[in-house]
Amino acid sequence: MSPLLRRRHVPPAALDGLRKELAELTKAAEEADPAACAAADHRLCTRLAALSPNALLRSRYATLLSLTEPEGTEDLRERCRRQAALIDAPEARDRAKALEPTRPG
Repeated sequence: MSPLLRRRHVPPAALDGLRKELAELTKAAEEADPAACAAADHRLCTRLAALSPNALLRSRYATLLSLTEPEGTEDLRERCRRQAALIDAPEARDRAKALEPTRPG
């Protein structure tokens, strides 16, 4: 689960940084560039992990990120949609809606 969903408030500068990374991810997805998409997604997830207020969770998540690779069969645009929903969650303050992208389809 995204560290964003565990925070009550995310600083505007942090959201701006997340949106910048999301724009890079979206661009890579639109260009159908899996390598660029994977790199942008990793940067975005790293920023997400840094927002967790729990040091242990930040550390564990960062370790897991280094061990994972993106699933090659995943639709790149769908990945962008799910990441965007996670970034929108703190602004919407709608936890149920924010959790929708994390549930299996």
